[in-house]
Amino acid sequence: MKKPITQERVKSLLHYDPESGDFTWLRTGAFAGYLSGRYWMIWIDRQHWLLHTVAWLYVYGELVTGLDHIDRNGFNNAITNLRRATQSQNLMNRVPGRGWEKHGRKYRVRLKMDGQKIELGKFDTPEEARNAYLKGRLRYFGEYACR
Repeated sequence: MKKPITQERVKSLLHYDPESGDFTWLRTGAFAGYLSGRYWMIWIDRQHWLLHTVAWLYVYGELVTGLDHIDRNGFNNAITNLRRATQSQNLMNRVPGRGWEKHGRKYRVRLKMDGQKIELGKFDTPEEARNAYLKGRLRYFGEYACR
């Protein structure tokens, strides 16, 4: 289990540019962080941290685990690109696929919210399926709908 870090500790080690989302070490001025998969990480006090979590702590003083990159780009840690989100809300902010139903020869459209599937219908063309999806995501996901 991770030992929590504090805003004071982070600010004693790092400078954060809220517009670019970049961190630099105060002591050396060097860029802080490394890429790990889809996200920037950092090593502080013998623990790995997601840089977007550290950015939130730096600005707001809260150590939270539920954060979403609004633009769906895990590399963009500008504070205006981050928002609190539950895991379910975070999963809403992704691009889904549409399925072709071979048996019925229709395009089936579904959403998933809080672990539940929401059937939006079956459509003759990809365009109809896409339109149904766009309307459905706004209705069910609101501001967390992928753009």
